[in-house]
Amino acid sequence: MAGGKQIIDGVRFDSSKEAEVYRMFKADPDIDIISFHPAFELFGTFVRNGKKIRGAKYTSDFLVKKNGIEYVVEVKSIRWEKDTAYRLRRKLFLKAYPEVNFIEYVFNRKKYEIKEY
Repeated sequence: MAGGKQIIDGVRFDSSKEAEVYRMFKADPDIDIISFHPAFELFGTFVRNGKKIRGAKYTSDFLVKKNGIEYVVEVKSIRWEKDTAYRLRRKLFLKAYPEVNFIEYVFNRKKYEIKEY
């Protein structure tokens, strides 16, 4: 099921790469998985010209703790990491949560690069 959704330990993963990172985290005794697909509010609902505009949230793949430090973790293929909409959401998240450690696992086939923000 290359690239497709997978269920492991009762958790649904959106891609095989996300499932692979989960397996790596699970095998590392220094990493505690706090939550899957945590949502962070980017901005709340507001009113403009009398119309209610729904707020926006950023949903990452994982929230983990390693050696006492929390990290928001995103897993992307090289193609999606360059996606304009994703890059905008990432920038909005980084602006809204400057104190939060953010890591991307960017896959290019079977290899990956880790980017920290």
